[in-house]
Amino acid sequence: MTQKGILKHLDLDYQPVSPELTKVRLLVAVFWTLLPVAILQVLAWLFTPRFGLWFWILMAVSLVFIGILLWLLWLIPRQVRALGYTLTETELYLKRGVMFQRVTVVPYGRIQYVDLSQGPINRHYGLAKVELNTASATSDATVPGLPKAEATQIRQRLSQYAENQMAGI
Repeated sequence: MTQKGILKHLDLDYQPVSPELTKVRLLVAVFWTLLPVAILQVLAWLFTPRFGLWFWILMAVSLVFIGILLWLLWLIPRQVRALGYTLTETELYLKRGVMFQRVTVVPYGRIQYVDLSQGPINRHYGLAKVELNTASATSDATVPGLPKAEATQIRQRLSQYAENQMAGI
């Protein structure tokens, strides 16, 4: 597989996140777009005059939410496929983005602590998120959508790497 854009300069073998993350994100997107549609439909059909101005306004807003949902159904699988990470001897590389690509490099010596977290939906699908905390307030070092066993292993490896790198300072 050939890399395009900024990623072509980093000849690294990125590990993908779990495809289950696509299901989790789609489930959340469907819930948060269809809930307003349901509320708007109830308001339109029960509390407005049939085919009056407010009825059509509520229908139009419902269509906007359905359009957003269709766009998310197209976008989310591509976003998840673009997520990846790799561990080198001295740094963690995180990549994301299809159109707007982003590579985050975190030197192990900068890691203060490593969090492992799971929400209820992620837990149901057996996924976890590894979050790196550095001295930088703007650090965006998160690896979402990892199988729990793999996330635990990465957390342990990163903690060990960070401890080894800090020992040399």
